[in-house]
Amino acid sequence: MLQFTTVGFTILTAMKLLGATSIANIRVPENLKDDNVRRQWLRRLACRIVDHVFLPPDELDIRQTARHFEIIQSAGHDRASFPYCICHRGIHDII
Repeated sequence: MLQFTTVGFTILTAMKLLGATSIANIRVPENLKDDNVRRQWLRRLACRIVDHVFLPPDELDIRQTARHFEIIQSAGHDRASFPYCICHRGIHDII
């Protein structure tokens, strides 16, 4: 579900940034004939999507999360390391 929603938000953000009203309306600009130019355009679009969707976390949140993880690890509770997900696995465990 997490992966599905991430893909969905990524597509919706691309649509918004490109001014598309549907997925069928997403088009690479006509003037991008060269493969390198198309790659640069796609890379810039990807960076804009990341900047728009994935905001940097608050420093206090990072410190609290790191401290919480240290406590969990020192207590030996592996399954509690991923309390946000019912499967108790990171996304790299299932891809």
